[in-house]
Amino acid sequence: MMADPQIMLRVHRSYAMMLQFYGARMVNKETGQLERTEGYQPRLAHLNCKRHNFLRITRILKFLGEVGLERWKFPLIVFLANEALYCRSIPNAVSSLTDYWIGTLRSDIEYKHAVMVGRKELPISKALLFVKDRSISYVHSSGAEGNSTNGAGGEGSKSIGGG
Repeated sequence: MMADPQIMLRVHRSYAMMLQFYGARMVNKETGQLERTEGYQPRLAHLNCKRHNFLRITRILKFLGEVGLERWKFPLIVFLANEALYCRSIPNAVSSLTDYWIGTLRSDIEYKHAVMVGRKELPISKALLFVKDRSISYVHSSGAEGNSTNGAGGEGSKSIGGG
């Protein structure tokens, strides 16, 4: 599937359509960086009150990893974290963010950054810098060593909301 350019084009279009539905758009296909669209408020309000969409987001995150677009997962999680934790436009999404979405990340360094965002230990501004340039890390070396992947569904999928 990943080797077929037509299929990947359809995946990209589907993702862009989904982002639009949630009030976001991609500004950089290489990094996956997202921003709000014009008229995002009703989109996010709908997302906040229709919790079944949180399950869809979990599936989308897992799908991105399966089709070779793992690099787009962290930016989506940062976008959603900003809306849930800081802008409070989707406060009902906080438990999905901390209990499920962050746990889909396979990269240890992205996972650790996302956990720090989820705990409000890493400001969104710094997480966005990490989205743009993955060589910038805010994870300290103590405890930063480990496997090269998080292994979603394993230890990395623990809840982070409670501290």
